[in-house]
Amino acid sequence: MTAKLTIPERAFKGTLTFDMIFDFDNYSVGLYPSPYTFKKPVILDLTFTGVDFADFGTNELDFDYLNGESENLNYSGKYVNNKWGILRIEGVQIPHFSRYGWVRTCLLY
Repeated sequence: MTAKLTIPERAFKGTLTFDMIFDFDNYSVGLYPSPYTFKKPVILDLTFTGVDFADFGTNELDFDYLNGESENLNYSGKYVNNKWGILRIEGVQIPHFSRYGWVRTCLLY
């Protein structure tokens, strides 16, 4: 697993001490203190390796806010490789600290 959080200039005023707590069972990350909203989104790059894709298909996955309604997060890249067990999200714009992670998407007909 690797993670990188980039906080742009003027995203907040003052000093901020924060925690990143990783959930390897659900392929998610908690960012605290929560809630904490930014003036500019912070940028998260997150990679999980050794993922077991037995329970879901790779085309059903997306990265989203987990503590409420979907936020349709913007990101620069998404990489899912079931052969090598890799889930990677790059450049995801996080507007506030909370829990974020991989979710199954559902298609309604």
